Amino acid sequence: SACERAGEWQRALQLLSDMQAEHIEPDLIILNTAIGACARAGQSEHAMRLLRNEMPKLGIRPDVVSFNAAITAHANAAPKAKGAAAFALLRGMEGEGVRPDLISFNAAILALGRGGEYQQAVGLFEEVRRAAADGAEIVPDVVTYTSAISACADAGAWQMALQVLDQLKGARIKPSTLTYSRAIAALEKGGEWTQAIELLRQISRAGLRHNACTLNIVLRACAAADQPEAAILAVWPIIADHLNGEMPLPIDSDTIKLLRTLLALLEAASVPPKQLTSAEIIAIQQRLPYLTVQVQASENRKATAERLAIEGDAALALA
Repeated sequence: SACERAGEWQRALQLLSDMQAEHIEPDLIILNTAIGACARAGQSEHAMRLLRNEMPKLGIRPDVVSFNAAITAHANAAPKAKGAAAFALLRGMEGEGVRPDLISFNAAILALGRGGEYQQAVGLFEEVRRAAADGAEIVPDVVTYTSAISACADAGAWQMALQVLDQLKGARIKPSTLTYSRAIAALEKGGEWTQAIELLRQISRAGLRHNACTLNIVLRACAAADQPEAAILAVWPIIADHLNGEMPLPIDSDTIKLLRTLLALLEAASVPPKQLTSAEIIAIQQRLPYLTVQVQASENRKATAERLAIEGDAALALA
């Protein structure tokens, strides 16, 4: 629905209230849509009120979509995900006659990881993986593995993140850019900048699209390790592909700031660069103003598109 897509949880709840005021009883689909809107906004308390109060009051039995949306609401809760609540919902589903599906487990793993329950998140991931190996219908997908790697990243457990990434590849599942990005985030926390660069190269070799978030993580990891030359050697070829018209813009304003900082570190270093020549460094510096203009234009277009989308969805909701 329009409200759910825009994350307009307040409007979704208001429309639900208006329906009841007009003596129009909402059905399962409408209530699931409202829970979904709350889930996107991380409004777990409102999602649970709909699941536990409104549905029973209306005599509507929640289905797997209802529970998945509520678990997702716990995963998106701010300022911190409610991992224990999400896990409790997952474990209670079968007792209420609803069989969890892969989305249920993926959302619970994500909630546990975001909530700081790293070991429990990995434990649940292993439970799904072992069950699949024993012939269970639910088979982990790239989202399952990525959610587990994300939990490792949040905990700084880079060894486990790499282990899960290897398991994913062993299962012949193709990692996504997000999968690599979360593994690189784990490596950044562990100070493993060389392995972070290697995963960045694996993204290129896999033919996946780079994004600013991943590049920035690698740049920060190298900056923290005082490795400005390694950072520029790893990231600049990716940016150069864009300049040559081969790739969409993979940077943002933070990338520009990080590049300027790293170039300044490179210039201030007492030891000259081993691979980058002075001419190459000057060429990169000369490109930065052009890239800055492109980034600003791209970010302005994105902000305008998001604003128009929200306004359009709100108009549809009121129609």
